[in-house]
Amino acid sequence: MASKLSHHDPYHQLLAFQSGGVLALPLVVLITGRLEGMTMKSALHSLATLGARPTIWGLVCGAMVGTGYMGYFVATQAIAPTITFAVVGCSTLVAILADVVVDRGFRDASWAVFFFLLLSSVLYACTIALLASIS
Repeated sequence: MASKLSHHDPYHQLLAFQSGGVLALPLVVLITGRLEGMTMKSALHSLATLGARPTIWGLVCGAMVGTGYMGYFVATQAIAPTITFAVVGCSTLVAILADVVVDRGFRDASWAVFFFLLLSSVLYACTIALLASIS
């Protein structure tokens, strides 16, 4: 059965992509916790004590990003990947901006966090625009 599946099957690509993201979460929590000066124990404890609202919000944002990538993988079957990335890849940027505007998740952050959030959003938007223009 596996030999009959195309390695470009969008559903398998999304499953592999999302599974990798889930498997990477503990390492991301530990690394970002250390960068913020937290001990490993306190970083894991903060993850374990996450409330219902942030958990639901994270699931909604993850669903938005997953839907964007699913659209990308399906669209690359018929449209050039650079064009579909420019169109569908906006979901990550929308999720970041929704967290800033709706949930105000960064209201207590330092100026450095705001700077890097703004920098990453601008660079991501420029990447989308650049890829859209070269196709």
